[in-house]
Amino acid sequence: KLMINNRKKYILVLLLIVIIAALSIRLMSTDTDEKTKSTVAVILPEQVEKGISRIMDGMHDFAINNDVELDVIYKKYITEKEMENILDKENKNNVIGIIAVYPEKYLSITDGYEFENNNLIAVSNVMNDKFRYSIGYDREKVNADDICKDLPLERQDINDVLNGSVKMIYAGNTYELGYRSISAIYENHKGNYISDIKIDYIKIDADMINSGKVDALLTE
Repeated sequence: KLMINNRKKYILVLLLIVIIAALSIRLMSTDTDEKTKSTVAVILPEQVEKGISRIMDGMHDFAINNDVELDVIYKKYITEKEMENILDKENKNNVIGIIAVYPEKYLSITDGYEFENNNLIAVSNVMNDKFRYSIGYDREKVNADDICKDLPLERQDINDVLNGSVKMIYAGNTYELGYRSISAIYENHKGNYISDIKIDYIKIDADMINSGKVDALLTE
């Protein structure tokens, strides 16, 4: 009986060790998964203006809320070949997508050349036809003589509207450009359909300024 009891105790101890080991491995695996973040590469012009800073604010907010890391690349001037090399390198580093912000400020492309990458999106109203996917403002809803400017507006812009020298300014929401561009890349990685995105301009007139509804969008 003593030997049988000892054997039972031995088996129970072994089972307990196996259970503890299995739980430990599972916890370690879960912890590792939680710490693993997706990475999105962002290509920016070397000179970062206020509007681009707002674009990055939108990207950063989405990244924080969704455990995404940003790999930011600054370029002064690159050719289409150099751009292709950057895209190849970033994809080899397993980024989930790449965002080219205002590529017209640093990228030189020959006529007829297009980037066919399905995990690449351009933030642009100028070079949008050179990329498979792009995000920009819906210019079909404004006239050629309308005043269109990226947020944040300067104090002089606001004064011009308030004193009546300018009736209205169509403001481009740069924060939304950033947030929705990285959101599209994120959703594309999850297997959801990605397409061109058009954002409506915000109509800034004297009544809207006086209402205080857009204070956070206007000046820094």
